[in-house]
Parts: sequence; structure tokens; C-alpha cells
Amino acid sequence: RAGRARALARNLEGELNALGGGDAAGHVSTGPPSPDQVVSRKHTRRHIEDALEKLPDDYKLAVTLADIEGLSYKEIAVIMECPIGTVMSRIYRGRKRLHKMLYAHAVDSGFVDPENEQARTKRGSRARAPISLDAYRKRGTA
Repeated sequence: RAGRARALARNLEGELNALGGGDAAGHVSTGPPSPDQVVSRKHTRRHIEDALEKLPDDYKLAVTLADIEGLSYKEIAVIMECPIGTVMSRIYRGRKRLHKMLYAHAVDSGFVDPENEQARTKRGSRARAPISLDAYRKRGTA
């Protein structure tokens, strides 16, 4: 398990290098990045790496396997040697902690408009609600 986590941490650098293929509004640039964009990407990358390092190991591994490696809950459960429900809760809690740690940077960098975010949360809508264990099992992939 520890070897897999180290390998994933090494792969994280490659994934983070790809971060910022566009500007904060999501527009993909066609030319080389400006010096300001390079500095901004490095700054964002450092914030993400620092936030990931602050997560408990189980949360860090679960989030990395799900969001960077793109593995299914079932695959993560096998790797982490725990039930799917545990994987789901670790991913959810890890993402929540990352959100708390990275939100201010996202606002400062223009990735998030706090006014739109407040309006969205007041309506009670969520961009992507986590799937329940029962719903996951009903899909037939468990």
C-alpha cells in the first residue's frame, strides 16, 4: 500500500504540471503561457500540493486514486483493503478538507466568484453531490 502511495505521489507532479491549460475562466490558450500565467500556475500548484500533504494519509490516498488516477470506488477499495463505503467517506471528507484549504486561493486567483458561489449555496444546489452507497450498488458496478 505504501509503495502505491509513493508512486501516486510521483505521478501527482505530472498531473499538476498539466494544471492550468487555460485561464481562470476555463478558456484554453493557443500560445505559450505568459510569465504571469507561469507564476500563477506554480503558485496554484504549490497550494494544491501543500493542501494534499496536509490531508491524513487515508484521505490523501483515496482522493488521489479517485480524482487523479481516475479509479473506481471498487478499485480503490481493493487497493486500500477496506469496504467501498469507507472509500466513499474518505473521498468525500478528503475533498471537503481540500475545499476548505483551497477556497481562499481559488477566490484570490479568480477561479471562483464568491458572489456566484454564495448565490449557488443559498439556493441549496450543489455542483456535484456525492453518490450514496445504495445508489452506487443499484448501478450494478459494485
